Amino acid sequence: MQVAFDTSTPMCSVALHVGDQVDSINEILKDNSHSEAIFNFIEKLLDSNKASVKDLKAIAIGMGPGSYTGLRVAASAAKGLAYALDIPIYGVSSLRLIYETFLKSYNSITPDDLVISCIDARRMEVYASAFTWRGEAVFENKAVKANAETWKELEKQFKTIYIVGMGVAKLKEVLTLRNVEIIEGIYPLAGQIFSQNVKSYLQLLDVAYFEPIYVKQFGEL
Repeated sequence: MQVAFDTSTPMCSVALHVGDQVDSINEILKDNSHSEAIFNFIEKLLDSNKASVKDLKAIAIGMGPGSYTGLRVAASAAKGLAYALDIPIYGVSSLRLIYETFLKSYNSITPDDLVISCIDARRMEVYASAFTWRGEAVFENKAVKANAETWKELEKQFKTIYIVGMGVAKLKEVLTLRNVEIIEGIYPLAGQIFSQNVKSYLQLLDVAYFEPIYVKQFGEL
């Protein structure tokens, strides 16, 4: 039995992997109460599966980039559980989880297309990663300024550029790419961590020393 969670955005997403089944709770929180919600969600999922925290064999988290506070919550929760239960922690980029969540609901991607996952990075910037239809990264975990020239160099390389995630609102008014399709409302969901596509990208983390993917320092504009 494994638990996964992502708190890099306003979405607090927790998933439990039991056998070949995935049970999850996904809730958008407006009050930065992720630290309280994450343990409540874990408890609810364990109760619904008639299990206890001692049944957990591994933890997996979305490592960001994203909200600094949210990333600290996920890291602290994972480390606390790992130390208490003596189990490993695995991590994957939250931007890859957005990509996988998008693919699950949109299956018309072709080899000529590109998917750019975005998370709000304050001001007129987004955190972004770009993936081909096979999940190969063109670039990963970058802080990118949102303006008319953003990703202009990719325009001629791909048939359609899908820009997805909860960081796209500030992009749709400024991008001038002729072949762009912007899709809002897609969050990194913890349940995707257990998908076959993501498994090969999970990294075993050092419980004592790992840090989330911050990209920028706290307070940096």
